[in-house]
Amino acid sequence: MSETTEHHLDIETWDDRELLEVICSRYFLLGGQGVSELSWEVNGREGRNPSECLIALNRHLKQLSLIAVLDEGDPPIMSVGSLPSQTVVMPSWQQSLVWLLAASFTTLSGSLWISSMEPGQQPFDSSILESAIVFFTLPVLGSALLASYARIFVSKAFEVENSHLIPLAFPVFSPEWPFSLVSTIGQNRPDLHPIPNRKALGMIELAAPVVLFTCGTALTIIGLGLTSVQPPEFESSPVGVDLNLISEVLASILVEPHTILRLQWIHPTGLAGIALSIVSWALLLPVPGFPGDRILHSLLGPGDMQDDRNQTSIFISTLGFVLIIFISTEYWPWLLIAAIAGWRRFSPE
Repeated sequence: MSETTEHHLDIETWDDRELLEVICSRYFLLGGQGVSELSWEVNGREGRNPSECLIALNRHLKQLSLIAVLDEGDPPIMSVGSLPSQTVVMPSWQQSLVWLLAASFTTLSGSLWISSMEPGQQPFDSSILESAIVFFTLPVLGSALLASYARIFVSKAFEVENSHLIPLAFPVFSPEWPFSLVSTIGQNRPDLHPIPNRKALGMIELAAPVVLFTCGTALTIIGLGLTSVQPPEFESSPVGVDLNLISEVLASILVEPHTILRLQWIHPTGLAGIALSIVSWALLLPVPGFPGDRILHSLLGPGDMQDDRNQTSIFISTLGFVLIIFISTEYWPWLLIAAIAGWRRFSPE
């Protein structure tokens, strides 16, 4: 007879803490327990960076609908909790519809700009619409789409899932805002969107504004080069637009010193570039909910951002910014941004 093999079964079951402790110990050296039950003082195994260990651990915990969070300290404190439920991202057909509406609105703004410089032409003439689509809509939305893909590419580099940006445009044409495009917004709630570390947060949030500004600057210079030297025969007062300092310096070097005089009848490609540049600068402002505020959060860290002294400094700086804007300008887009900045910064939520 063959020998029988004995198998010993462990009749004791692990509770949640013991199970998570075994899983986490594969990636971290665990120390004493933290404040909560599922938290420990940790250090990276084999001298690895704790952020790298956290990314590897969260790959495992995601299958269990859990997530680990690392708090700064010496040593760092790691806590494990339930994975936040993500906001529903619009299906592809709805995203396509939003982009189509944005294209319609920007085409309308472009056609109004072009027709205002060509007496006898109407905004809905086929030639005007074709020029608006080619020289204004495609540069604006093409740059926004490029910024969206750049943000997704940077997110994937840090193993963060992200969705496409959504262009926010309105069918409004006014002397103060002849662009239609207002902003580009994300579909994920940042507070429910896990980010592995501060560097990842800063790089992800910086990607879209940098691409928008780079494209905007390039399109502005190209548009100024395409702008006629002679002014058109205006039937009404022309709409004046301004360049930012960087575009102004580059235009004076690459085009010609007196190019700024042509801004009142700038080519629609240049107008598209100015629109993108303004939107990118606005997104970089430290307004709660804007990428600029999350970039500031990544630079200072959660501890310093929540420090009472820093909160007071940010409060006073925002108040000063709002007062300066309201005193020094009647340009309503900046007034609107200042009002939003004040409201969001002072809001208790």
